[in-house]
Amino acid sequence: MSMTWRTPILATVLITAASAASIWLDLADTASAEQGMHTWSAAHQQQSARPSPNSPLYWRWRAPGNTDLLKEIGTTPPATFLGVGAGQEVWAINSAAQQSRARVPNQAMPLIAVSTATFLGVQLPDDPEPFRIMSEHILSGLDPWRTELATRCGDCAPPPAPFPTPGAPMQASSHGFDPRAATGVSIAVERYRRSVMPPMGAPSPMTAMVRRIREGGVPTADEWATPGLAGMGALELGARMNTSALPAILAVATDGPSATDEIAALWAVKLLGGQHPDLRTIEAAL
Repeated sequence: MSMTWRTPILATVLITAASAASIWLDLADTASAEQGMHTWSAAHQQQSARPSPNSPLYWRWRAPGNTDLLKEIGTTPPATFLGVGAGQEVWAINSAAQQSRARVPNQAMPLIAVSTATFLGVQLPDDPEPFRIMSEHILSGLDPWRTELATRCGDCAPPPAPFPTPGAPMQASSHGFDPRAATGVSIAVERYRRSVMPPMGAPSPMTAMVRRIREGGVPTADEWATPGLAGMGALELGARMNTSALPAILAVATDGPSATDEIAALWAVKLLGGQHPDLRTIEAAL
């Protein structure tokens, strides 16, 4: 009988001890992570305040703090700059965005193009030689940088080529590009728009429509009547504050090809400052 009572008591003690140990380890891990973040932040602040060419490679590019960063990155191989860690692309793109295109050095354009390509869904290889081949392919196919370089120095720009498109999404491999998972519509559109030469393969109907809208066009009658396309068209026009499209968007909000399209169109109506009975009902309930 006594053994019967001891077993659950012992089990309870063991479970309690294990739980306490687990909680203690979790707290220790959290404290260690917080300490690591504080240490890194302090080091970053110190390196940013006093940047130096003699700083370790990691801190030289993690905390450049240099007003002439474009000149600096133009003398550094893209693989070296990006190899420091995730997020390095932002430094390059932001530096270019703060200058007129005419002031971006030729030598910095390969890195800026490669950095932009990562935001357009291209995955970069780690090995140096595939990375070099990939960089050339990207600069050959990505505008405005390829055209800008060709305008300045002609043959110094690589031959024009199509940029990899979401119609056949790609990733780098040892022998070029391989298909990978599809990208979102917004990224797909930008890849088509920025391609130096017409990409291989036709874009999806939604990609084609959104691209046309971003280039100043509007959906066709068939697109307004197609589930999915109608709502996306309304959202794109609303995001661009195209008030001239408000009557067509109101029509979708009232009698769209699907309930989802109607909801999307209602949001576009709100963005454009329009009025709709359903919007008033929704706002009254909030």
